[in-house]
Formats: sequence, C-alpha cells, structure tokens
Amino acid sequence: MSDFNDLVSRFGVEAQKRLSSLVSGNPEEQLRAPLEILVPGITEICGLPKGEIFLVPRTPMPDLAIRPDFAVMRKRGKASEMLGFIEIKAPGKGADPRRFTNAHDKKQWEKLKALPNLIYTDGNEFSVWHDGELQAEGSKSDWS
Repeated sequence: MSDFNDLVSRFGVEAQKRLSSLVSGNPEEQLRAPLEILVPGITEICGLPKGEIFLVPRTPMPDLAIRPDFAVMRKRGKASEMLGFIEIKAPGKGADPRRFTNAHDKKQWEKLKALPNLIYTDGNEFSVWHDGELQAEGSKSDWS
C-alpha cells in the first residue's frame, strides 16, 4: 500500500529532522509532531474521515496519577470519545515496558498498564496493550 509507505516515510523524515537538529531537545518530545501526522494518517488510510481521529497531548488522569503523552480521540457528532492512549519513549528505548530498567519507567508502566488501550512507541518500535496485556508489536522495518 503506497499511501501507507508514504505516510511511514513522512513520519521517519519528520522524526529524523527533529532528532538530528543542531538545537537539542528531549528526544522523546521530538516524536510528538511526527506522531500527530502518523496516527490520523493511518486512520484515514483505514477509511475514516479526515479529522475524525485526533490526539490530545498530556491528558491528566488523576485517579492513576499519570499523564500519558497522548489521548487518542474520535469525534462523534458534537462530542468526542476517548479510544486509548499513546506513551512515547526516547528512540532506542524500545516499546516493551516489561523490559525497561529505569525506575521511573517501571513505576510509570505499573500505572499505565491499567489503561484499556495503550500504544507504546520509541519511534522505531510500537506495541499495543489492552489492560496490561500485549496484543501486538512491531518495528518500522516490519512495514516495508
């Protein structure tokens, strides 16, 4: 599917542009804008109308004392419904939170795994979790 390949290529170009900039920033943060292109683009390829799926950054969840990087939302008439969440990690960290060794990441996973729909990504790898159970995983190299 060339549209999908083009979309993944755009994601890679945008991520690389930000990650290789002379101005350094938090590597994890550099993936935000490319993901805001990738996720809605994938949903359009899947046949949903443009703009129906959108991302809301840093959505606080006081009950769990966490703030996932994005909430994935779907427009429903004048209202919206929450479909799930995306958690971004620095490139190279991986997308399997069970393998994280950093204390912060481990503690964060203990909270995030309570969410019904969660995508972890480091920009190279992606994993999908439902209630703390791995559903799917892959890397950009799987897409070509």
